[in-house]
Parts: sequence; structure tokens; C-alpha cells
Amino acid sequence: MAHKTPISLDEHSAQVKALVDALIAGEESGLPRTFDNEDFLKRMRERHGR
Repeated sequence: MAHKTPISLDEHSAQVKALVDALIAGEESGLPRTFDNEDFLKRMRERHGR
């Protein structure tokens, strides 16, 4: 992502830390679960009346 205005070192460091924290949270969240699209649509239709 290109910035038109340079950002400060502190802002860059904060962005990098936020990214690292998000990556760690993802790694610690466990193994991925399979996604059943039909089951999801069924639940949404039941919940929202369509």
C-alpha cells in the first residue's frame, strides 16, 4: 500500500505490531474448521426468514 504522505517511525512500528499481534492470534486460534456452505445458508434462512 503506497502512502502519499510519509508516516512516522512510531506509526509504522504500531502498524507492524498490530499485524504481528493479529498473526499470532490467528496461529493461536487453533486448527481451521470445515465450512459447510449449505448448512450455513440453512441457518441464515431460518434466522432471517428467507
